[in-house]
Amino acid sequence: MTKYFIISIITINALLIFNCVNNKDILVEYHDLAGKHVKKIETNTDAADIVLNNKRYSIAPYSLIEVDRNSNISVLRGMIIQGSTKKNRELFFDLMGDRVWGNCSLFYLSIPRKIDDMTGEVVINYTNEDGVFTLKTSMNLIKDKGKTNVYGFYVPYFLYHTILKTDISVNVDENDSLYLSLRYAYKVDRRDWERQEVRFSNAKSAEIKSVDKDKNKKDREKRGAIWSLNNPTPYFLSGFDYPIRDYQYLTSEFGMIREWILNKKVYSKDIHLGIDLAYVKGEPVYSSADGVVKYAENGEYVGNMVIIDHGFSLYSNYMHLDTIDVTPDQFVAKGERIGTIGMTGAATGPHLHWEVRANGIPVDPTSLFFLNEFRNM
Repeated sequence: MTKYFIISIITINALLIFNCVNNKDILVEYHDLAGKHVKKIETNTDAADIVLNNKRYSIAPYSLIEVDRNSNISVLRGMIIQGSTKKNRELFFDLMGDRVWGNCSLFYLSIPRKIDDMTGEVVINYTNEDGVFTLKTSMNLIKDKGKTNVYGFYVPYFLYHTILKTDISVNVDENDSLYLSLRYAYKVDRRDWERQEVRFSNAKSAEIKSVDKDKNKKDREKRGAIWSLNNPTPYFLSGFDYPIRDYQYLTSEFGMIREWILNKKVYSKDIHLGIDLAYVKGEPVYSSADGVVKYAENGEYVGNMVIIDHGFSLYSNYMHLDTIDVTPDQFVAKGERIGTIGMTGAATGPHLHWEVRANGIPVDPTSLFFLNEFRNM
């Protein structure tokens, strides 16, 4: 866990003022960037306080930010906070989970008081070689720990893009007034994707070619609408586990670039958005965490499918089931039976396609196992 201590700020009406534990622990560099005057501010070992146009900020240790002449802030590394430092002397924050392409992290922030009528708006900017793309979500209450409250949200790392840096912006309002604003930036590690051919039988090839395209479009839109919802109940605190007690082998990994071979010809290509666990037809499939069933029906390609809402825009999906043993709006506990292994839809044999979406983005289901540690914190 990272402990971030906000030290007292001296208020002086000036453009840029520092109050550090040790002056050598902050570096300031002035330079021109395409004709624009920029101040580069870097902390070495201690937090540092600054004032920009009468607004108070505190920079976390080992951070690097840039400030232009209009006081616009760019966080290159680390974290900067603006807000009510008198009310919050100590903030604890952490980003749990591996920061790797296709994985998912949980950002959580511990605030030493309960915020009345709290609204937490989150903007996540992902930078790659083509520019910046943005994802918006909300920060919700995870735990009420008496003197402190823990808030958080999920940060998925797109497998479609070569993410170089992630920049998180969080604004917390209390009774419609700004309580806290922070920016946090860090790099995301590279991950390579393997290729795979998926060969279907003649019977399955005929079934796939005859799917109802209009129905498939409506099915996808319905599932997409479900994945976009942000339920503030943290069901995921139950922890996360495999949805099968045992399995014979993993046939397709997350992120694989696959070619569908129908009648010995390439029919289409896709990116595998989950993991495939091969097992015996009819064996039980269990919920990977506590949650509420939001979808339980047959769809084109996916076959019999169940979607479970785990809160905070985190959803697990179970495809190609033989039978569905739950109904929409039903609460299911972690490890509760939801269906059986099958090969309905576009499947080459009995298996479970297990998929997880965070804020609508597909992520590696196994990257959520860190939740088993978080529930005891």
